[in-house]
Amino acid sequence: MLAGRVAARLDGLLNEIVAKNDWEIVACGVMSHNVHAFVPGRTSDSPAEVARMFMARTSRVLWLESIFAASVGFVSEQTVRSYIEHYWDEAA
Repeated sequence: MLAGRVAARLDGLLNEIVAKNDWEIVACGVMSHNVHAFVPGRTSDSPAEVARMFMARTSRVLWLESIFAASVGFVSEQTVRSYIEHYWDEAA
């Protein structure tokens, strides 16, 4: 888990990004090696572009080697939330 100043800085950047783009972080899980965030965008926002905005803004805080972005099509919002909230239980 991230902690201290790095975690606080990341939290601030994530909130800054969603505020600037009129988005909302519905669910978020942060570990030392990855971040999972569920951010419903507008239909005009491509998942890749949303992810790029997060990567561009947070790259100095987190050194991420890869990124994955996808639209949620055949699963419910609750399924995505549950995955993010419980991923860390299974990963530990």
